Amino acid sequence: MAMVITKGCLVEVSSDDPGYHGAWYIATFLDEVQLHQSKSKNNKGSTSNSKNRKKIGYLVKFVSLFEDGDPSEPLTEIVDPSFVRPLPPSYPTRNNVNNAVEEEAADYELYDVVDAYDRDGWWMGVVTEVLNDDKYMVSFESPPEELEFEKSQLRLHVDWIDGHWEIPPNKETCEAEASSQKRKRGGDENPAVVEYQQEWPFIKQSPMWATIESLELYQNPPQKPHFSPLNTVKEDSREGLAIAQLVTFANVVQRTSPLKMDDHDHMIHDRFETLVELESHGFDVDALRARLNELLSAKAQVRELNDKLKQVKEDLRNQNLEKSQIEEEIGQLQGEMLDLQEKLLVSEDKKNMKDKEIKMLQSKLHLLANQITPLEAEFKKIVASPL
Repeated sequence: MAMVITKGCLVEVSSDDPGYHGAWYIATFLDEVQLHQSKSKNNKGSTSNSKNRKKIGYLVKFVSLFEDGDPSEPLTEIVDPSFVRPLPPSYPTRNNVNNAVEEEAADYELYDVVDAYDRDGWWMGVVTEVLNDDKYMVSFESPPEELEFEKSQLRLHVDWIDGHWEIPPNKETCEAEASSQKRKRGGDENPAVVEYQQEWPFIKQSPMWATIESLELYQNPPQKPHFSPLNTVKEDSREGLAIAQLVTFANVVQRTSPLKMDDHDHMIHDRFETLVELESHGFDVDALRARLNELLSAKAQVRELNDKLKQVKEDLRNQNLEKSQIEEEIGQLQGEMLDLQEKLLVSEDKKNMKDKEIKMLQSKLHLLANQITPLEAEFKKIVASPL
């Protein structure tokens, strides 16, 4: 049965872009558009001479996604019809009888496949723990994480197949069937892994285990947690808390590499406290602890050198200040010396003038003395002559 939608109706749109797989966003269907492809290339890059081909696209305007350049403008895109479906029923029945719906949402059960409203869209996950006050823990595969949601933020996951809605079986049923098939095939699990996991205080049932255990960070070095502290908590909560410990370990590993020199030390000390808890659950954290100690040591050395650098800069600033003061004093003294040199030149000129005047007076004195001497001799001669 083909899907029939009309202009202006609400639909849900998904995407195969990385980071958005499995999420559905509500949008308004605006129109059908024809996408023209005048030429096509084969695998070798040559261009074929086929006639123009027409491809239908759906023009949609999202309700909760907005343009990058204008946060107030809803995002409008042309999407492939295969990524568009009608709005699913609000409260579908679990038995899928003629697409019947409930009058109100029923309580969710452990391992129900649900959609959780998060980050402006509906994301597929699995109920891993039923909490009090209509709250549930939901696990997601991509990225692997577990979050708490209220009942109003959840809905049963449904798939649009051949013109009607279908509810997939819960993950407990799927896991049981998968385990049965493995036993029939002789099993393909690592015996060493099975051996140490047999000591866990719970049975692995969540679909997240395959994703989590495939990550490289759990294999180098091999992680073999025992989760023995979980023996003291409720049995229904143990698997969810174990997954939380695995996610915590992954977060510590992933957040250690991008640490920066100017990050506060408390970020590293908080990780040390987290490592203590992880270690109590059997995680091998020696490499992480050694790395964090190296980072702390490097930060301490840089901090010490920075203190010395600040002191040297302060000393340099003081020396430059004293140098400026001395240069100012030298400038003042040089100015005074210029004034004294000018005064010296003036005094020397005055002295030279005085020397000339003295010489003139001495010459005049000598001349007058020479004039007086013969007069005195004449006077004596007159006196000595007889009357």
